[in-house]
Amino acid sequence: MAKKKNRKKEMRHAKHNGDNIIQFSDFQSPNSLNQLSQTDMRKAFELTRGFFVTDDEFYIDELRELLYSAGSKDAETEWFDEIMEISQKKHRIRELKKLLATYPNYLEAKFQLLLETGDGVIDRAYLEKMLVIQDELVEQWAELDYSDWFSIEARSVLQMLAFLTEVYLLNGFSNLALKLVELLRSKIEEGFPPGYFHTMLATYLHLYQFDEMESLYQWSLEKNWEDDGVLVYQIIAQLLQGKFTKAEELFKRLADLNSKAVEAFQSDSWLDFVTVSTQLSYYKPYTVHSIYIALNVAIIFLETKPYLVEGMVALAESYANTLPNSPKKFRKFLEEPFLEGIGHSRAINLFYGGIHSKADFKKKTEQEILSIKGIGPGTIKKLKENGVVFKKEK
Repeated sequence: MAKKKNRKKEMRHAKHNGDNIIQFSDFQSPNSLNQLSQTDMRKAFELTRGFFVTDDEFYIDELRELLYSAGSKDAETEWFDEIMEISQKKHRIRELKKLLATYPNYLEAKFQLLLETGDGVIDRAYLEKMLVIQDELVEQWAELDYSDWFSIEARSVLQMLAFLTEVYLLNGFSNLALKLVELLRSKIEEGFPPGYFHTMLATYLHLYQFDEMESLYQWSLEKNWEDDGVLVYQIIAQLLQGKFTKAEELFKRLADLNSKAVEAFQSDSWLDFVTVSTQLSYYKPYTVHSIYIALNVAIIFLETKPYLVEGMVALAESYANTLPNSPKKFRKFLEEPFLEGIGHSRAINLFYGGIHSKADFKKKTEQEILSIKGIGPGTIKKLKENGVVFKKEK
């Protein structure tokens, strides 16, 4: 499911499915801030950098224990969370209006009501309402001294600003997205909302601002933080500038960082997987899914660039062909005349046993070749008949 198709449902799922996703809104009141050291806050941020979700309960439990403190949520937050558990949309909208009648300045409810009452199309009236909420969010953030993600108090505002950036981007309002990106970059030194780094890169990509993309990439390197999604954006930027050698170098680095990089781009249908990536309840870093999730916010741009789809496939294939067990080398090996008459399955076993050419047999004794699965005396005899020479036994 593409983000542009049902973002309201997706936001509710991402923010309120506590079984699957680490919920900062579930943690206790801002009073807990005084009980947390800066080291603890940075540890919490590192555990959730990039907003990846893990099914390893150790990390979830550790983070909950770190951020939990005695006390209870304020009344409006309790009420809002109860509303978000309501399955019927009409009932949910009715309750949101009741909440706002009692707490007219509760921005999260205002934002959610706007999402609930939209019909999937952003017209002038709807966009004007979004811009009003954006101004209110920025004003509230200013009252919090433009605190970054390390501040629990600021997280709700930052999440909504990050979400607005995505909505603008996914609906073609690239310059509105850029204004928010520039605002957050001007106020935040390091603690961006989880996943926002990819949103910033996608925004600059939409506007072909390659220097800004390079700036973010270099910033991440200076922080000694390497991310597969950041690298993919940088590779795409190089392809769009015709810098193919640099793109190949970066793809090699990507493959070193994420062993699934070739798999992620092995088919020209990889963009389809990017489109549906937000349906995932869980994903882990450095997998095909982490790459697809990072690119999802740029889906509108990528869908108009078939050259990039083909370019990433070409890079993956080119890199794969440099590997010892590359498909190209494998196909060539199976056509070698010295394999005639030994059988397809035995030829495969030889290849994955480290034999990629006739010369490789000279490095192995007959006994070493016999130790490969499926290879027996009959195979050795046939190979000798085909002109193969083995290393002499000592």
